[in-house]
Parts: sequence; C-alpha cells; structure tokens
Amino acid sequence: AKAKGYEVLLLDSPIVSHLIQKLETSKENISFARVDGDHIDNLIKKDDNTISKLDEDQKKTLDELLKDVIPSDKFMVQLEAMDSSANPFIITQPEFMR
Repeated sequence: AKAKGYEVLLLDSPIVSHLIQKLETSKENISFARVDGDHIDNLIKKDDNTISKLDEDQKKTLDELLKDVIPSDKFMVQLEAMDSSANPFIITQPEFMR
C-alpha cells in the first residue's frame, strides 16, 4: 500500500473502530480502508481502466478451474483485470465475514 502512495496505520486496538467512525464523520476529506480488505487497486476506486491480458476463452477456463477448487459457499470467484506487477490472483474475505 505504501508503494502506491497510501499512508498505512496500524490500528489494532478494540476502540479503533469508534475512533475511525468519529474521524470520518467529523472530517470531510478523510476516509479509511483496510489494506487487507481487497486488492490495493480496489481500495480506493480510480478512473483508470486496466486492460485484461486474458481473452474471453481464457477467462472462462480460469473461472471454471477456480470454481472447481474453491468452495462456493465460502468464497465468490470474480475475475478482474489487474496491474501487470500484481499477483496472478488474490483471495479475499469480505469485511462482514471477519
């Protein structure tokens, strides 16, 4: 996250969620996002369009392979175009399931 220009804070106290809520409601241009909540490019949406290096057949094949291995009751497979320096795929768990 630091390489992409984000400031990273370690907030691991039980009272942190209340502090973050207070800061986000009292300050106009402040927002917080978990750096482990999604791929770094999805934390703060930008207008950049990333072109996928996979064609439709490759996407379909990859999607089917992943769905055969990953339990669908716990995870959802979603293919997205990512930066060429990013990992080939990422498995994230939604915030509300933590």
